[in-house]
Amino acid sequence: MIIKFAPQNKVEKITKYYLQNGAIATARNERDDKQTTVIRSSLVEAGIWSLVGSSAHVEEFMPFVAHYNLTGIMIGKDVVNFNLGSVIKNNDSAVER
Repeated sequence: MIIKFAPQNKVEKITKYYLQNGAIATARNERDDKQTTVIRSSLVEAGIWSLVGSSAHVEEFMPFVAHYNLTGIMIGKDVVNFNLGSVIKNNDSAVER
């Protein structure tokens, strides 16, 4: 699965996910020009969490990421990668929890 983001008609490849089992869902909030993609074992869970992430501010969503060990990406003003509840810092490969 390749995650793409299209701000103002410019499509940009952000990341790739390889899934053997599980589900991936993306929700987009066009009002805020933000999208959230979440990977879970259930498509219903992935869909719900991606909708919550696209509707919330990053600071509001991160406690859910940590508590429920979510994996995915939030794309808006900034790009936030998270894996199994931890935020992945792209610039130095550090993990923040």
